[in-house]
Amino acid sequence: MDNKIAYNYKDMIVELFDDTSYTPGSDNKSVYELYHFTDRYQNPYGTPHGVRLFKGDLEVNSCLLIGSGGTTVHPTSAILNGDSLSVCCGDSVFSLELPSLKLSWQTQVDIAACFQIYSIGGGYVIHGEVNVSMLNSQGDIIWSFSGYDIFVSPDGETTFAIHDDHIALVDWEKNKYELDFNGKVIRSVVR
Repeated sequence: MDNKIAYNYKDMIVELFDDTSYTPGSDNKSVYELYHFTDRYQNPYGTPHGVRLFKGDLEVNSCLLIGSGGTTVHPTSAILNGDSLSVCCGDSVFSLELPSLKLSWQTQVDIAACFQIYSIGGGYVIHGEVNVSMLNSQGDIIWSFSGYDIFVSPDGETTFAIHDDHIALVDWEKNKYELDFNGKVIRSVVR
């Protein structure tokens, strides 16, 4: 089953989901009004995320996002902010205008994968596999931080958390970092 999340937008519902059945260049059961791909997308290593906009039971718009690298849809992989939906998809973040689903901007934020997006101070903090980054509302990278290893865990330990006054990170090798919201290291414990 494809992962799916839904957002209330005005008098409509925006659905974001993994479209694992989509294959470029083939007869797909899923058809979209718009298609947004990164220029680095290479089949079969892309991540297809579908977006469908409904008013009641009627689908009023749709688009497909494909980024390079593997990610999945979950509650913190996208954020609805006013009339825009910003989505982590592969190595990039896509920002879509609502209700048109036209692409406002797309930014490659990580060399591997963008896992989570959070709204902070008028911009977005992105938890990537290799980098933690801050984007402004136009998708420009304000700062980016890399540790000694990737920000994932072999044993399920939390590797990324936003607190009131800092961002806490743990890399694969269990090195710990605390960043302020300007991307500066406040504290680190390197093994």
